[in-house]
Amino acid sequence: MTFPSINPGQVAALTASYLQNPSLVPTDPQAMYTLNGQYLSHYLGGNGNLLWSNSGLTYDSTRNKILSVCNGGHADCADNSVYEFDVDGTQTWSRVFDATYGFGGVSTPGDLIPSLANGLPSVYTDTSGHYGAAGLQYPASRHSYGSSVYMPSNRQIWMAGGIQWDQAGGTSGDIWWYDPSAHTFALQGESIGDGNGMSAAWDPHRQWIYFHNHASLNIYDPSKSAGSRFSAASADEGQWTSAAMNACFDMRRRRYVMAGWNSAFGGGNLYYYDLLSTPTFSTRKTQPLAAPFIGFSVAAEAPGILYDQVRDVYIIWLGYSGDDGNGHLLNTGAASNAVWSVDPDTFAVTKIQFTGDTVPISQGATWTRFIYNVQNDVYLLFNDWRQNCYAFCHPDLTNRFAMPNQDL
Repeated sequence: MTFPSINPGQVAALTASYLQNPSLVPTDPQAMYTLNGQYLSHYLGGNGNLLWSNSGLTYDSTRNKILSVCNGGHADCADNSVYEFDVDGTQTWSRVFDATYGFGGVSTPGDLIPSLANGLPSVYTDTSGHYGAAGLQYPASRHSYGSSVYMPSNRQIWMAGGIQWDQAGGTSGDIWWYDPSAHTFALQGESIGDGNGMSAAWDPHRQWIYFHNHASLNIYDPSKSAGSRFSAASADEGQWTSAAMNACFDMRRRRYVMAGWNSAFGGGNLYYYDLLSTPTFSTRKTQPLAAPFIGFSVAAEAPGILYDQVRDVYIIWLGYSGDDGNGHLLNTGAASNAVWSVDPDTFAVTKIQFTGDTVPISQGATWTRFIYNVQNDVYLLFNDWRQNCYAFCHPDLTNRFAMPNQDL
């Protein structure tokens, strides 16, 4: 199979591309279901978007696959499985790493995932060798937010921080590398501290990860030895105490771009670090659209944001309208089948309305589940694990499949 053809300016649902499949994960997370001949009963939270609650996806650009790595966490979902979406092949999900639960039955001494309680561990050690060699370690499921990043330089997935499987929502600062070809985890013996709500993005020029922890921008350089991979890209600015900010990397301007909500500035702005020389933090308010268009707002909690390097624009998906119950708005003014294009130089905003299949409204933030697949020149939206993947084809195909500019 190849990726289906989509007309310019259209959005199309990819048939049977949803993750909620009884052969992969339970339809009702509160019930007990057979999972690959084993049992996995620690699903809580009803039929909400629990597997991807406060979690993103990771794009493996080498193999053109999209992965959901140990997503879930807090009191939503205990499943530390890894699921993989085949972009160029079947356009369906498969489970490529089984949860470390259910060895030999419903409850055995080999179970590594504990029942929901306070103070649970973030690392599971398989002392008996039920799931591999004795002594191997595995991560607890977690809210991954925007902190799961593919590193093309070593073909590993960097998984950092998050809120782990724990009744009280314990914060894990663990750093893991996941090998998507061998399906193995390696705990790095490093910590980022509080990884709650963190954003991150890969810099293809310097071959390292930038991540933002609410107060400052930081660097993780995988080419260095463990213990020396971290450095600060900016001073501790104390910008906000809490945030739901998603990020992308503008490779042409060498800019780390964030959008979403934070406790200091609220919403309605884009934020970026200029990384060409000495990192500087800037806040740019996007220009509101005039009537009859719906007003644009990035007050949304962690909207989908990507850099389209072919057209040299930032593309934002808002997705859901409402209040999160904590006093701040989610994605106000969002419209189904519309994305927002932001000019990186003027920060003027243009609404792009797509025809074709109707994209359903989802619950909660998008994080990194909105992905630019440059090989097929489409935006892929994984709104909800119970919905199909939606593919957007930009109406402007002038430079389609042209070699993207890396720098100004």
